[in-house]
Amino acid sequence: MKLNKKGFTLAELLIVVAIIAVLVAIAIPVFTTAVNKAEVNKDIANVRAYVAEQVVSQMSADTWGADGNYTVTVSTAAIEGLCADGHIEVADHTVTATLGAATQTFTIDSDITVGE
Repeated sequence: MKLNKKGFTLAELLIVVAIIAVLVAIAIPVFTTAVNKAEVNKDIANVRAYVAEQVVSQMSADTWGADGNYTVTVSTAAIEGLCADGHIEVADHTVTATLGAATQTFTIDSDITVGE
C-alpha cells in the first residue's frame, strides 16, 4: 500500500492559524488608532477651513473694525457642528479635537472673536 505524504498535518495548520490570530490581534488596535487620528485631523482641517472662509468673507465685504482691522466673529456652534461625533471643544481661541487617544489643537488668531 502506498502512503500519501502530501498535505499538512493538523498541528501545522493550527500553528498557522495561531500566527494569523496574533497578527490580527496586533493589527486591530493599530488600525483603530490610525482611524481616530485621521478623524481628528479631518475635523481640525474643517475648523481651519471654516475660519479661513469667515476671514475671506469678512475681507470681501470690506468691513473694517473700529481699530482699523478686520473684525471676524467665528461661531462656536458652527465649529462644534463641524464634527458629527461631538469631540470638538472650543475654549477662548483654542479648538481641541479629541477622539480616543488622538488629540489635535488649533489656535485661532486673537483678532478673530470666537462667540456664540
